[in-house]
This record gives sequence, structure tokens and C-alpha cells, in this order.
Amino acid sequence: MKLFGTAFFRSDNEDIEAAYTNGVLAMQAGEYNQADRHLRQAAKGGHVSALFNLGLLHGACDVSPMDPDFAIDCLYKAADAGHPKAKELRLGFLEPADRGSYGTVNLVHNASQMDPESGLNYMVMLNACRLIEVLCRQYSATDQVIAYELDGASYSDYPMVHRYIERTGVPADFYRNGLDSLESGCPADEITDVLNQFSIALKGAGFAEKTVIYARCTIVGHLIRSSRHGSRSKPLLGKEEFIG
Repeated sequence: MKLFGTAFFRSDNEDIEAAYTNGVLAMQAGEYNQADRHLRQAAKGGHVSALFNLGLLHGACDVSPMDPDFAIDCLYKAADAGHPKAKELRLGFLEPADRGSYGTVNLVHNASQMDPESGLNYMVMLNACRLIEVLCRQYSATDQVIAYELDGASYSDYPMVHRYIERTGVPADFYRNGLDSLESGCPADEITDVLNQFSIALKGAGFAEKTVIYARCTIVGHLIRSSRHGSRSKPLLGKEEFIG
């Protein structure tokens, strides 16, 4: 196999290349779970563009279950293999988020620039998932943020949100009264404020309310799965299955 020049990769193995092609065609047809299966097959065979497209597919929340960590890992691997766009994303987005140095102002601004007709942007969602996770870990705020978010979610009128809470596996005793537990200005308070601003930015960009809720639940759901509660949490759902 060889990596070619700038924009793409082609495998010398016909089966691997066919799997990649089938994956791309499935993506174009909106058959995202089928695309995921084909692209995973191609990626196992070392297809760099398949890795990149898996990052896009999961990051954009099109496939169910979706996995932000898997998406980010695919993009890192594609970058390591020389994929030009993946290299650009690693330097500009992924590595800063992993360090916790990607500014929350930038994150909120990027959310405000998303186009509802194009759906949730894969890089904005992946950045949000990883950055919130890292900030919570750096400031020992994970449990407080989870309790705040799940307590708030428990007041939702949407059945999809209550199904989400059940899938997290976090017991109600843990998050009860979480909305009232944060001191003003503490790290957890600042992080939940970023989530509030992120949601407001999506609404301002024209996203439907259910999509805004889904995005926030996905970010928090990823935080839960990366925390000590993760062993009880079920995989995250893609947008269509989450909303139902």
C-alpha cells in the first residue's frame, strides 16, 4: 500500500479498497451504520482514508452507537500516517483539546458558526467532548459537573432525555440536588457555564431544540463514560436514534 500525495489514500489490496469505496457510497446514501462496518473493515487493512472517514462519521454523530474516543483515535492514526487534513486537525484542534488549552471561547464561537443544514460538525463535537473531559479532570470537577448536568436533565419534559439518564447508569442518589451543589465561580460552575454557552450558541445558529439537547447530552455522556461511572454507562447513541 502507498500513501499518495496530498488529499487521499488508495490501497493496493482490491478487497480493502472495495470496502473503503463501499463505505463512502454508504455514507453518501445516508446508510451510516453500514458505512461504519465497511470503513472499519478497510481501516483494519490499513486504509488511511477509511480511518479519517471513521473520525468524521462518529464525530458528526451520524452512526449509532457513536464513540468520540474512537473517532479521535482514528483521526490521530490518520494524521500519523500522513493524511493532510487529519494532520491539520491534530495540530489545530485535537492536541490543544487534549492539553486543555483549546479556549472555551473558541469552542463556543465554533458552535455558533455551525450550519444546521449540514448537521453537527464533527470537529466541534469531538473538541467539545474531549475538552470538557480534560478540563473536568484537570480541575477535579468531574463528579460535580455530572451531578449538575444529570439533575438538570431529570427535570426535562422529553422522554428521550430520561432514557438517556437511564443509559448513563448513574444512580439518582448521586446526582439528586446537583443543581444546587455548585459554588459560584468554582471550576465545575465555570465548566457548566461553558456547556450553557455552547447550547445557547447552537440555538443561535438555528439548530432545533432536540438537536441542542442531544449535543449537550452527548458531551456529558462522554464525560460520564470516561469517568469512574463509565463501567455502568451504555454506549452513546447517534443523533437519529437518540431523538427517535
